[in-house]
Amino acid sequence: MSAALEISVTSPALEGLQARIRKLAAGMADTGPLLEALGAELESQARRRIDSGGPAPDGESWQPWSDAYAETRRGGQRMLISEQGLLDSIQSLVSGDILETGSNLVYAAIQQFGGTAGMAPGPAAVPARPWLGISADDERDLDAVIGDHFESLAAEALA
Repeated sequence: MSAALEISVTSPALEGLQARIRKLAAGMADTGPLLEALGAELESQARRRIDSGGPAPDGESWQPWSDAYAETRRGGQRMLISEQGLLDSIQSLVSGDILETGSNLVYAAIQQFGGTAGMAPGPAAVPARPWLGISADDERDLDAVIGDHFESLAAEALA
């Protein structure tokens, strides 16, 4: 002979907990708000790097202007900052689960990667001055954004 015992408990508190767990799971599935927050942080990091004159994300100092180029600069112009164009062009775009951060300015890429004397429209012999990327400090800041996001989701779900 076999015996079976089944106990079923229904509780408004458990139902509420289940609802909060579903709400937390739904919030975690929607990556858009997290990616937007990460994009805003990446934009801020790139702007700070440019505004302070470097260094590159790997910690290397940017090469200074050549003497000839430095003579063409007006007062108030600094490395990668002439009229704020690069600073103002930095933006992030979230599409689905993809985050892209950068600039659509033509000269943004040559500043990031450098150029050679033979490049059109030339001469474009510019040393690389990486302004976009993630340093160790940047990574900690991005981790904090992620942590804050999940703490906020948990607090909202448990409220």
